[in-house]
Amino acid sequence: GRLVRVLEAFTPAPRPVHLLWRQDLRPLPKLTEFIAHILLRLDTI
Repeated sequence: GRLVRVLEAFTPAPRPVHLLWRQDLRPLPKLTEFIAHILLRLDTI
């Protein structure tokens, strides 16, 4: 149950990621937390 990097020397080019959600509705706490988590993770990649 562990991920292992196979190609250490290979780093793929960055790709844009888009998060879309309806802003006209009140966001659910789990959506807000998910977005915060993704933004944190994308900052470290």
